[in-house]
Amino acid sequence: MKSKTRKSNKRQKTKSSHRFGMWRWQHLTECKRSFKYLWRTPLATLITLGVFAVVLCMPVGLYWASNNLNTIGQQWEQSGEITLFLQDGLPQEQAIGLVNQLHIQDNIAKVTYLSPDEALQQFKTMSDIGDSLAVLEYNPLPAVLTILPADVTVAALEQLQKDLDQMPEVATASIDVIWVLRMQAILNLLQKTVIVLGALLGLGLLLVVSNTIRGQLLQREQEIAVSKMVGASNGFVRRPFLYTGFWIGLLGSCFGLLILTLAGLFLRQPLNDLLLAYGSLWQPVSISLEIKAMIIVGSCVVAMMGAWIAVTRYLYQLRPR
Repeated sequence: MKSKTRKSNKRQKTKSSHRFGMWRWQHLTECKRSFKYLWRTPLATLITLGVFAVVLCMPVGLYWASNNLNTIGQQWEQSGEITLFLQDGLPQEQAIGLVNQLHIQDNIAKVTYLSPDEALQQFKTMSDIGDSLAVLEYNPLPAVLTILPADVTVAALEQLQKDLDQMPEVATASIDVIWVLRMQAILNLLQKTVIVLGALLGLGLLLVVSNTIRGQLLQREQEIAVSKMVGASNGFVRRPFLYTGFWIGLLGSCFGLLILTLAGLFLRQPLNDLLLAYGSLWQPVSISLEIKAMIIVGSCVVAMMGAWIAVTRYLYQLRPR
C-alpha cells in the first residue's frame, strides 16, 4: 500500500514538473518569437520605439529638473539670514555683549558683528553714492548683526525674527522670506505638474502601444482566425502580443533613458558655467539606478497593459453574435 502511494506521488511530481517545463518553454518561445517579429519590420519598430522614448523623456526629464531644483532650493534656504540693526549710539561693549548672548542660544548657528565704521566702509565699496557720505559730520549707519539660524524653515525664521525684534538693543530685525515662499510654491507646482504630466503621457504611451499592437493584429488576422478554429484559447492568442508589448516597453524605456543621459552630458558644462557665474558650487544630480529601474519596469507594465487592451478588444469583436 505504501509503495503504491509513493509511486502515485512520484507520478504527480513528474506531471507537475513536466507541466511547468512545458509552460516555461511556451513562454520562452513566444518571447523570442515576438522579438524576432518586431525586427521583421525594423522601420515601423524604430518609429514606435522613438515615439515611446520621446514621450517618456518628457515626464522623466521634468522629474529630473524638479529634483535638482528642489536640491538648489534647500541649499538656498540654508543661507537664510536675519539682519539686526542695533540702536543708534549703542556702545560697542553692549553690542559685543549682545553677540556673546546670542552665541549661546540653541536656535542660532552663527552671529557676525559689523561695527558702524565697518558698515560705512562696506557701503562705500558696494554703493555708487558712498562718497557722498563723506560730507556728513557723523556716521549715520548703526552697528549690524547678521544671524544665521539653526532652523531655516519659514515658521522658525519668522518666530526667531519676532524674538530678536523685541530685544531693547535691536532697532529692527529684518528678514526676507518672500523668496523662500516663492521658491516653495514653484517647487510644489512643479511637482504637481510632474504627476499630472506623467499620468497624461503614461496614457499616451498606453495608446501608442495599443495602436501598434492593433496594427499587428490586423497583419496576423488569418493566423489568429486559424488558431481560434482549432480551439486556441484567448490566453494563447493574447500571449505573443503581450510579449511584444513587453519588448516595446523595455527597449523604448532604455532608449528614452539613453536620450536623457546624452542630453544631460551635453548640458552639464553650460549649466556648471551658469551656476559658477552665480557663485554656486552645486553639481547637477543624475537619476539614480533605483529610479531608472522603476522607470523600466513601469514602462513594461504600461506597454503590456496597452497590448492587453488592444488584444482583448479585438477578441471581443471576433465573438459570434
